[in-house]
Amino acid sequence: MEAGNPCQEYQRRKRWFWTFFFGFPVFTVILNESLGLPFSYIVPLYVVLHIAIGNWFANFPCPRCGEPFHSGYWFNLPYHNDFAAKCVNCGLPKWANDWTEKNEEKDKGDSVH
Repeated sequence: MEAGNPCQEYQRRKRWFWTFFFGFPVFTVILNESLGLPFSYIVPLYVVLHIAIGNWFANFPCPRCGEPFHSGYWFNLPYHNDFAAKCVNCGLPKWANDWTEKNEEKDKGDSVH
């Protein structure tokens, strides 16, 4: 993950995703008018870029456990929730004050006595 505040990194990824999602009409007009690309070329390009940006946002690592914040497993089945209010793996609330702190309880359980 990039250096800096995890909350700011999450916000940055979210802004990129939603700007690109709602910017489709502007994206289409700019490419059509400036480059003369037909709609049949613009849509596949947009879809590929949208998938890439969506995966980048969806795989934001939880600052506490390091697992993807929105993805996990539920009864050994893949689970994903883009609107989760807390990490689906360790339960860290989305806007918690301790985003930069390590999960000390989890670290204690991993040590061998």
